[in-house]
Amino acid sequence: MKKSFTYVPLAALLFIISMLINNRTMAQLSSLSQDFDTVVPSDWLSINHSTGNGVGWFQGDPRKFDAYSGDVTSYAAAGYQSIGGSSGKGTINNWLLSPVLSLMNGSTFTFYTRTVSGSSFPDRLEVRLSKNGTSTNVGSGETGTGDFSTVLLTINQSLEQGGYPDTGWKQYSVTLSGISGTIAGRVGFRYYVTGAGSNGTNSDYIGIDEFNYENVLPVTLVDFTGSIKNNAAILNWSTANELNNKGFEVQLSHDNKNFSEIGFVKGSGNTAAISQYRFTDDSKLLSGSNYYRLKQVDMDGNYKYSSVVKLDFKKFSWNIFGNPSNNALIQLQTDAESNIAVQIVSLNGQVVQTINKGNLSAGTYSIPLNLQAASHGVYVVRLSVDKNVYSKKIVQ
Repeated sequence: MKKSFTYVPLAALLFIISMLINNRTMAQLSSLSQDFDTVVPSDWLSINHSTGNGVGWFQGDPRKFDAYSGDVTSYAAAGYQSIGGSSGKGTINNWLLSPVLSLMNGSTFTFYTRTVSGSSFPDRLEVRLSKNGTSTNVGSGETGTGDFSTVLLTINQSLEQGGYPDTGWKQYSVTLSGISGTIAGRVGFRYYVTGAGSNGTNSDYIGIDEFNYENVLPVTLVDFTGSIKNNAAILNWSTANELNNKGFEVQLSHDNKNFSEIGFVKGSGNTAAISQYRFTDDSKLLSGSNYYRLKQVDMDGNYKYSSVVKLDFKKFSWNIFGNPSNNALIQLQTDAESNIAVQIVSLNGQVVQTINKGNLSAGTYSIPLNLQAASHGVYVVRLSVDKNVYSKKIVQ
């Protein structure tokens, strides 16, 4: 008996292969962190249905403002150039769609956004949700929304001047609800502005940075905040419930890329109550940007990272420590590159010691002083920082 086979047309075969590829590449993500080092990132999608189909989402422009973290260009941007055509006026309907996410009640995502400082052209951003699997259907035309029918958040809905964050990056947080079970879908950022374009009265330029998505975790982190007090970083966070929570590894970075552990806070194990936590970092804080995050560790070793808290610590300080006779030194911290020099002068005006350190980058320095050959008495230590002179008295 001859073996029989079924003939599959080439078009159908290509369709099957395409579906297999899509099913492989469109895996549902239960967590996602995106800092937009490149725009549009892998598995993200930019769709522009604005009047005239102008420019879609593009790499951030540092001439407008720097990224929230990382390289100055590492954020997603869109602006009035979304409008195309010769009129330069119309409606912006410019979309940036996330990869396919695993969605369920309690899932959360955060992101940062801002516009140009002091912008006089109002902007608006909608954050929408599609619960329709891998769909990228955003409708058609200038007002279509397609499968992205659920509005999660609107920033500056009434298009008021100054209604969009324009004094720096602002973080927004959204918690999903109204979802039955666990489904696949996408988050869509919709830059939606009427009366927009180069000849319109609205629309300027916006950016999005540091998108973080987390599905429901065994530990529900309600908030994570930080502040600076008495030259120390104070970190506070709380949980709404915990399941097999070993604790929280507190991590610090000065570039928001390379993190290291600076402490560990024990968790509550299993609880459905609100739990409050606090950690004080009084030894690692440096002048400039300090980035903190939590590594929540389960009893079985599984872990998840929190969002990042950024604390900017701008400080100039100096003190004299030790015994002037043999091992005295100046401890100096600068918040900018400066030309540093030190003089030790007696009360009758005689210069006992001069130290020229030249240009020093922002940071912390120790400058040894030598008074071994000086007679006993009162001396003045003069610290010159560029054109500024600071003085302290020491007794030999």
